Amino acid sequence: MELFVGGPAGTHWTHLAGVEVRAFSLPTWFHTLSRSVPTALQPLGVVVRRKAWQRALATLPSATAADVIHVFGLSQAAWAVEACGGPVVGTVVGLHKHPAPTLVRDARDRMTLVAVGEAQARRLREDGYVVNAIIPPGLDLVVFTPGDKQLSRRIADRSAARKLVLFVGRLNREKNAEILLRAFAGMSGEARATDLLIIGDGPAARYLHQLSKELGIDSATTFLPFVPHEVLPTYYRSADVVVVPTLDPETFCMTALEAIACSAPVVVSTQIPEISRLFPFIPTVDPRSVESVRDRLREALSGNVVRIGASRQELGRFDWRRIADRYLQVYQSALRRPDAV
Repeated sequence: MELFVGGPAGTHWTHLAGVEVRAFSLPTWFHTLSRSVPTALQPLGVVVRRKAWQRALATLPSATAADVIHVFGLSQAAWAVEACGGPVVGTVVGLHKHPAPTLVRDARDRMTLVAVGEAQARRLREDGYVVNAIIPPGLDLVVFTPGDKQLSRRIADRSAARKLVLFVGRLNREKNAEILLRAFAGMSGEARATDLLIIGDGPAARYLHQLSKELGIDSATTFLPFVPHEVLPTYYRSADVVVVPTLDPETFCMTALEAIACSAPVVVSTQIPEISRLFPFIPTVDPRSVESVRDRLREALSGNVVRIGASRQELGRFDWRRIADRYLQVYQSALRRPDAV
């Protein structure tokens, strides 16, 4: 099997056995330029990105011979149809504004769209799309399990005498670690007995490091740029609270789901509707309010945000084996469509 990965995350997949990974990413200067150009010229950047992405996809020997091409992203699914034909299964991620239906109208008959949650499916339908299936993200329930907090602290080399606030995610504007730093700094006395651990990397890393110094919390704040997937549960189990302050709407948040599977106390942004729908007992914060995040931190550190009691049966819906079976059904359905052959 070949895996074509667009973007800088491509190297994260190289450990997969039996999978040949082809990673593609536009140069950094292109992304920097595309963020600074006038609004009127931004559609040109989309065209350039689409053409480069399609050329890279077409270099895969199996692209045109594949029985099914599975793509993440609505526009990318349409691009794959244009470049390689169909059938294409497109998993749509995020609740951001979707491209106009006319953009994919010509490709629709060769596309099977999968939403990752009810809120996203509703938004897609409101935007004029046909949603063929709703399948949540998969989770490795062998790796992400509850465990002993103190043992995890020792393994992670974290102090057993201090409270621990944990953030896991990409360090960019959307994931919003900045507001957590500001809220942590605003706790004054409580923060002296608390550590803040930021796990992740991204374009805002340097700024966040500098901000922690400016806020006077750098001695209590630790940044870890990368933690192997199988090691993350140790940190979730160690945490007194895992904070997910996502700024922009998103359907699912794997950090929250992983933390829940490890029975960690979790606080999530109001911008993650699917997590709140499935786990309504999880407290939420306004991701634009430092005071809201600070108050939830205080509650959690005083023990008023309990460790999650979601059962393994409840979490079973996210088991990778079950998710894989559901996608196999979607692939078979895409192949059976008469307009897809």
